[in-house]
Amino acid sequence: MKTREEYVANLQTIEQEVRQQVKDYNSAYAEGDFDKVKTINAETEKKISEYADIAQMLCFDECAGAENPMIAAVLKLSYPVIAIRDKVEGEGEVKTLKREFVEDENGNLTKYKTIDLLKFERYVNDRTGHGIGADPKWSFMIERLNLLFALDCAVGLGKGQEFIDEMKDCYAINEASKEINFGVKDPKAGTPISNTGLLKAVSAVVTAMIGEEYGKKALTHDVKFLKIASAKKSKKALTIQCANHKFMRSYLAEVCNRIITGGVYDVEYKKVKAK
Repeated sequence: MKTREEYVANLQTIEQEVRQQVKDYNSAYAEGDFDKVKTINAETEKKISEYADIAQMLCFDECAGAENPMIAAVLKLSYPVIAIRDKVEGEGEVKTLKREFVEDENGNLTKYKTIDLLKFERYVNDRTGHGIGADPKWSFMIERLNLLFALDCAVGLGKGQEFIDEMKDCYAINEASKEINFGVKDPKAGTPISNTGLLKAVSAVVTAMIGEEYGKKALTHDVKFLKIASAKKSKKALTIQCANHKFMRSYLAEVCNRIITGGVYDVEYKKVKAK
């Protein structure tokens, strides 16, 4: 089996190969050799996927070796992967396609892939025989919390009790998750869950993930963050898309990160360009 150093060297080799493939792609495209363009594109996609797999394995291996793998994972949150982009250059009828390797001014990768905590737990379990959370039911608790936020979203949008009941019956959730009880009643039409109730549930999930000492530190700002992050505008008119469980796990990882590090939430918006 390869050592960690050998895998790191392998990543460096793959990165150089992709950088060269980007140059070869641009040359082939400029020459009109589109068969070669297609071949290079397929090779590049394969290399990018190979890089991501190795990067994930190294990330998982690093976090698994920590005293508390879950805390290590939520502190790390993500790992860098290779990305490319195609830009159309030129004006009018004289346009050409140029491929770029995505990097910052120092040549560092700028795309990051979020750690999938459930996949990471399977990685740890295969090697140690145990999970990563303070409570083995942490992932089921996240699913139940996700349902709470989804129901609260529906109530907030004025959906009737028939829709709410159908949502509870049809929501894709593990059977074990249905048994989770946060001591918070599900919302009913016209009666959303109080922020206090949601905070109680979020605190319970944080406790299950990283321990009671951190669960006590959950704030109403964490509830607001999860409310906003877990609901986005759907492509369908007048429709909100609720987060799937994978995304909710990543949002809870960020909440845990904030609690451990003492971080604060931020808001991005488009600013007027400086004159």
